[in-house]
Amino acid sequence: MDPLTLGVIWRGLLAAANDAGVVLKRTAYSEAVREARDFSVGLFDHRARMIVQGDFSPGHLGSMPSAVENFLRFYPPEQLGPGDALILNDLYMGSGHLPDFFMMTPSFLDGRLIGYAVNCVHMIDVGGAVPGSQAVEGITEHYQEGLRLFPTMAWRGDEPNVEILRVIEANVRVPDKLLGDLMAMRNCNRIASQRLEAIVGKYGFETYAEASD
Repeated sequence: MDPLTLGVIWRGLLAAANDAGVVLKRTAYSEAVREARDFSVGLFDHRARMIVQGDFSPGHLGSMPSAVENFLRFYPPEQLGPGDALILNDLYMGSGHLPDFFMMTPSFLDGRLIGYAVNCVHMIDVGGAVPGSQAVEGITEHYQEGLRLFPTMAWRGDEPNVEILRVIEANVRVPDKLLGDLMAMRNCNRIASQRLEAIVGKYGFETYAEASD
């Protein structure tokens, strides 16, 4: 691939991740996202490799590939469709504590899987022993720390999984902010997916795949 084409695609992917993160920040409900910028955004290619990182908090990026691997272990690519949004916050599949929620959305172009939009947000409360869900004194097992979710389908296409959202709402101290942040995370992934689809549509899948390599 000639370096000019590679550079244009690369900058386009970077812009996609950064623009999606701005949408997340502006549509979030909690102070952790709007003011502290405690979130991360990444784009993964069709082979589930991280190819782009947004310029936000780097703290979640090292564990993001592990989260994607676990998402796909529970929901193989052939089971996913446009608009799906999966979430997890398990300690051993994500970044190490329950307030960090990961969300993954697959991207498709003409029915072909072209990649995944992923973000991670630090939620300001996920239940547990104390507000904020980060107690260390008097905590002897992680079940005391808050609500724990294995990879779970939060949205199937455009339809929310109201049952799992209801479970989340019942187990946190500030449900309006947490559910609002989940919707902001979905906004973020939708924008990242739309931008990725536009880039692949313009340059073709083979050129995009070569640039990812």
